[in-house]
Amino acid sequence: MNERPILFSTPMVKAILDGRKTMTRRIVKPQPQYGVSQCPYVKSGWAESNDNKKSCSCVPVQSYGQVGYRLWVRETWALSNGIYYYLANRESPIVEKWKPSIFMPRCASRITLEITNVRVERLQDISAPDCVNEGINTQGPYDVAIYDEFSSHSIAQFAYLWDSINSKKYPWASNPWVFAIEFKRVENKL
Repeated sequence: MNERPILFSTPMVKAILDGRKTMTRRIVKPQPQYGVSQCPYVKSGWAESNDNKKSCSCVPVQSYGQVGYRLWVRETWALSNGIYYYLANRESPIVEKWKPSIFMPRCASRITLEITNVRVERLQDISAPDCVNEGINTQGPYDVAIYDEFSSHSIAQFAYLWDSINSKKYPWASNPWVFAIEFKRVENKL
């Protein structure tokens, strides 16, 4: 079984646990200069498409995997007296020092996701239903001055969330290429 780690913030872990998050968007690295299309030379890979279509410079295969791959969720955690605690749990005890998700070992992960679909698209091509599948809170705040150009409140909310996480390198306004990864939660067999 192909498994890979994936980081999620505490609010997004809560959304997964609540069944509200079934999709995530992750940056394509490196960003294609001309666009993206299916690559005829690499199974389940992606190609950078250029104007003359004479060559194929393949974008690295999606680092999170393909349909059927499993992703084990890394989240903020703590270990106390041999018991793992998770910041996303409402019943977690007071812990002196939480450990960042990046340092979570596989054995501590309690959430496993199975990829059901992967596609490449521009960030701003997200639909309102996909925003909801991203686990956003459609009632939350956003800066109207920046995001009011969108006809959908859900898209404005997602844009606000995206910028709160990614604005330094890949702001919403830059409209980067992203992998749109759909997933379902599966039971851990640990």
